[in-house]
Amino acid sequence: MEYGLGIHGEPGIQRVGMEQADEIVTELLEALLRDSGIRAGDMVCTYVNGLGSTTLMELMIMNRKLHLLLKEKGIRVHNMDVNSLVTTMEMAGASITLMKMDDELQKYYDMPCSSPYYKKD
Repeated sequence: MEYGLGIHGEPGIQRVGMEQADEIVTELLEALLRDSGIRAGDMVCTYVNGLGSTTLMELMIMNRKLHLLLKEKGIRVHNMDVNSLVTTMEMAGASITLMKMDDELQKYYDMPCSSPYYKKD
């Protein structure tokens, strides 16, 4: 298994043995929080994205753990999306995106959106 793998299979930053979904999410979130500066009291939107061959059930398992960890850390969640939006044919894996929200960004985020690959009412 590889952390930081590019969407088209570009090499990642670390190779490890297979891990449980909860361990993977914990490691990914710690890295994201460390790099982003997001901390307790902040509000985020999250996106758990399948890379192609990851099932919706697997993505939902990851999303469950992500939500629990954010709650434990006192990080408020405005919205959580789970889907396979950015994919490559039969690419195994997933990505987690965190977007730190403020009042202005939240106003725009909550507006309806209609594009070929992402829709929101």
